[in-house]
Amino acid sequence: MQQLNAEYNKLNFIFSFVRSKYFLKGIDSTLLLYKELALKKFTNKALGRFLIPLPLTKHIFDFIEKQNDEVKKEYWTNISVNFYGLDAEYKIIGLKYLIEYKRYFSAIETCSFTEEDIPGELIFDILIKAATEKSEEPANFESYHIGLLFDKIYNSNAIAHEKLIQLEWLYLPILASYGSGRDPKILHDELTNNPSFFVDVLRYIFHSKNKEILEDEHKGLSDDLIRNRGHQAYRLLETWKTIPGMSENGTIDNLTLTSWVQSVREQAESVGRLDVADMQIGKMLAQYPEKNEI
Repeated sequence: MQQLNAEYNKLNFIFSFVRSKYFLKGIDSTLLLYKELALKKFTNKALGRFLIPLPLTKHIFDFIEKQNDEVKKEYWTNISVNFYGLDAEYKIIGLKYLIEYKRYFSAIETCSFTEEDIPGELIFDILIKAATEKSEEPANFESYHIGLLFDKIYNSNAIAHEKLIQLEWLYLPILASYGSGRDPKILHDELTNNPSFFVDVLRYIFHSKNKEILEDEHKGLSDDLIRNRGHQAYRLLETWKTIPGMSENGTIDNLTLTSWVQSVREQAESVGRLDVADMQIGKMLAQYPEKNEI
């Protein structure tokens, strides 16, 4: 059992032993051995490792919950996550431990297989942390999994509109990627219904003709931030295919469209970008088919 203190690549033997004991002797016998090791003053790291190869049943989950923080940290930092068969309550607790120990990508993968059991708020929290904080494990996820989680968040109606905008900006490279099958629909709706947002996107991509305005906009921002923001905004604009005022059957409300265009042009002119606004408006309108094409 002293091998429990060895490097992880040397633990296969002891993991196999613990797993076999569980299946041959049962959970009570296995946890009795754990308690004997604790009485013999095995380290918390060793005790946490002892629990890793055990299948994560409710019984074992409850047992782990009663251990000290160091044991739980060793366990949750290194376990190969599999919540199959657990009730939603246990899955949520486990996901919160993965968040606590910054295993965001394991949490994403786990949620993608059990998203129906996980609250939209928790999925949102996981996605935000995965995009903005340093994880303790390598980034490893499928775009398809991200799409499933976005669907769950959209359908939950639990996340404020402003937060959804933030989340879609963070995951825009995935949502706007070719073949993703999911558009950044909240950002697209903002472009369609909010002229100010459309002008903000233009500001991120195109420099103002007014040097004073441009200097003020870039004040305090790094070149990398300006460049990355521009790339993101360009990608968003390229994926947007909706004309303001267009209904589902393809007809256009001229009043809505005219009001949107006028507002965009006025705001764009005020920030030295009227020419690029007109260019983008023309590009957008060119997507609408002529009557003989409908």
